[in-house]
Amino acid sequence: MEVIPYTREGIYERDGGKCQICGRAIPLTEAHVDHIIPLAAGGVDSADNVRLTCADCNLARPRGAGGWKETGRKSRLQSHRERRYNQVRRDEKAGKAKT
Repeated sequence: MEVIPYTREGIYERDGGKCQICGRAIPLTEAHVDHIIPLAAGGVDSADNVRLTCADCNLARPRGAGGWKETGRKSRLQSHRERRYNQVRRDEKAGKAKT
C-alpha cells in the first residue's frame, strides 16, 4: 500500500485533482481539503479522513459537531456526497484489483 503524504499536494494527487463529491476537475489553487468525519465529531486528522473537494461542495456542507446527524436525517446533499464518495472508493478498489 502506497503511503500518501498528508499535504495538500499529496491529497490532490491521490484524488486525481477531482472533487470527491461532484467529480469536477479543480485546480490545486482552488481545491479544499475536507475532513470526511469532522474533527468536532471525533474524526481524526489523517490522510484517510480527508478528501479533495471543490469550494461549492465543501462550503455547502453542514457545519458543527453533528452536522446533519443532529437533525436525525440526511440532507439530499449529504446523501449525494456519501454515494459519490463510496462510488469513487469502490472504483479505486476495482482499479487496483485489476492491476
